[in-house]
Amino acid sequence: MRIKSLDAVRGLAALMVVFHHCYLIALGATGEPDSWLAWTPFNMIVLGRPSVILFFVLSGYVLSLPFLAEAQPGYAGYLVKRICRIYLPFVAAIGLSALLFAAIAPQPIPALGPWFNLASWSEPLSIDLLARHLAMTGLPGDVTLDNVMWSLVYELRISLIFPLLVLLVRRYREKALVATVLSYGVLDYACAHFGIHIPFYGSDYGLSLLVTAYFVAFFVIGIALAMWAELIKRQIAQWHKGTIAILWLAAIMGLAQHSDVANGIGAALVIALVVQGGWAADLLNRPALQWLGRVSYSLYLTHLLVLLAMVHLLDGIVPLWITLVAVPILSLGVAALMYRYVEAPSIALGRRWSGPARKTLVVTGQA
Repeated sequence: MRIKSLDAVRGLAALMVVFHHCYLIALGATGEPDSWLAWTPFNMIVLGRPSVILFFVLSGYVLSLPFLAEAQPGYAGYLVKRICRIYLPFVAAIGLSALLFAAIAPQPIPALGPWFNLASWSEPLSIDLLARHLAMTGLPGDVTLDNVMWSLVYELRISLIFPLLVLLVRRYREKALVATVLSYGVLDYACAHFGIHIPFYGSDYGLSLLVTAYFVAFFVIGIALAMWAELIKRQIAQWHKGTIAILWLAAIMGLAQHSDVANGIGAALVIALVVQGGWAADLLNRPALQWLGRVSYSLYLTHLLVLLAMVHLLDGIVPLWITLVAVPILSLGVAALMYRYVEAPSIALGRRWSGPARKTLVVTGQA
């Protein structure tokens, strides 16, 4: 059921987010990226957001697999596993951030610009601040202890209704996809109307739920890919290598665009091509990339804390570029510890508490 090559895709995407945040700090107070990057695959690093859209599509695909295999332990068991998988490591990361924040007592560094100084460690530490973070409100001021958590808010919320999404896509098939496209267009317009811009925080609880609905479409893309996986595999297997190479180029450039739609298409193409097998799957199944995939969630949760701590502690002591080169390396080490002592035990706990798998939903994926 588990497709290891997709784990490596998630790991590479998480690493792209690490590079993205290092790049934002390297830009300094100007915050203006090099324009030439927009025409290259390296734009994924500049933007960062494509990796998050890829996470959402991947989640839709991977979470569908137990349903497709009739091996899902029922809604309660599914929910227990999902909470243990996402929320418990998140709680640990917020706790670690609070400890570092209290110990370092950081002061603004004007040369590094507003993203560094305002998006993280910018609110006074308090019980109320911790409570709002742990409640995952999705509001702008409630993510400052670890601002990558904005995407986890939507990931966990959509996880609550995910079995229903699978059921609807299975039952209504093409109609469900058409409805998803139409509703996405309406929600995209609504977000723009209410002045909600990337990375998409709602200024109140109602708008936060609106944004949650906006991201549902990317999970549905993953569900559809999983449902029609065998058909897609057979189709790709018939194509010439040149056609597949063009698809890979389209996938990479789709993920390098400043557009959620293009990112979603690029993510879907990457998943379809990787699941097909071949050289890409062989490369992604190598031990180093498999390890990166295993620690990807821990890396995503903790790398910003490493970045903030190192920049604040080493400011004026060592050149910034040395700090930024060291951050990804140290982040991987911290992620390994986080995975071993927090994430892996949380996953095991979820499996124990969720109970045995049972038949709950049959999805054939037949065309």
